[in-house]
Amino acid sequence: MVTYDLPSGCLYAGLLPYVPTCADRLDSTLTRLQELLHSLRPDQLSAKPSDEAWSAEQLFEHVRASEAIVAPRIVQLLVHGPGLSWPSFDERRWAMIAGRAQLPLDDRLALFELRRRELVALLRDLTAEEWSRRGDHPQLGRLSVADLCEGMAGHEEEHCRQLAEIVRAVRR
Repeated sequence: MVTYDLPSGCLYAGLLPYVPTCADRLDSTLTRLQELLHSLRPDQLSAKPSDEAWSAEQLFEHVRASEAIVAPRIVQLLVHGPGLSWPSFDERRWAMIAGRAQLPLDDRLALFELRRRELVALLRDLTAEEWSRRGDHPQLGRLSVADLCEGMAGHEEEHCRQLAEIVRAVRR
């Protein structure tokens, strides 16, 4: 495995000895999401463990929305280079609008899987310079490709843990 030296301004410069493992983490969250969602009956997908909690389906829509926002930002940064600024984006609003298409869960999972496999393949082929390219996020400031990838992986891992809890609760 190749070691990348990320610039000191990169949020995860000291935490990621092997940046490409981020691609592996994103690949594994795909598998985990599929396993968890397929473990539920259709009527359990919309069940909420409590009034204030999300259902498994709502949580997946949130993850899908976040991926649909962050993955294109990674590609845009690679295409346009340093100095790119992104507009603010509301993933909850995205999920609400995308949900109006009312696609079956298997179709939504298939779309997510195709986009994820493409992103993972791209990430595994990046150079050190590409991992360190930075753009300007409206709330978080300057972020590199590595920052975006690490943030996305951590966000999804947390939601996979939450989804596992939802699955346990609604299957009781």
